[in-house]
Amino acid sequence: GGNVDALLLSVSSSGNVNWVKTYNEGPGITTDRAFGITVDSDRRIYITGETTSESQGKDYLILKYNPNGNRLWETVYNGTGNGDDYSNAIGITLNNKVVVTGASTGINQDLDYATVKLNKNNGNFNGVSRYSLSGNTNDIAKDLKVSNENSIYVTGYSELIIDNNSSSSAISTLMI
Repeated sequence: GGNVDALLLSVSSSGNVNWVKTYNEGPGITTDRAFGITVDSDRRIYITGETTSESQGKDYLILKYNPNGNRLWETVYNGTGNGDDYSNAIGITLNNKVVVTGASTGINQDLDYATVKLNKNNGNFNGVSRYSLSGNTNDIAKDLKVSNENSIYVTGYSELIIDNNSSSSAISTLMI
């Protein structure tokens, strides 16, 4: 029906498909895409990406599945600017928080890094950290890593305005 669905599949070590799950939720025609995946020590599966509806635009999509592919919870994050938001990477901290990062429309209607923490058991939000290089540039987080010391490292790029009177820009990579 014109929808794009997120796809999750389990493949055995011999290459056989154990199960296939698709995610297609929401009112009207939706587009659901998965961009990041992680698995915890209990073999629970967490994926992140974006869900897009005709009425609400793009939002972070975060899903948790059990080892048999049954969905345990889903969470959607709509950023502070109520515009397009899309997540790129997911991880799990040592204190059992799910961490997701990507790009989120901020109050100035530019994209910011937005890193959200969620309760691993129920998907409830435990906090949001936003980053913008200057408050009016596009900043897009592409990946994250949780260290053995439980620190969270996020990397991506920021659009730097070279000349405010033209459309020139440069791309810079940074890590926070």
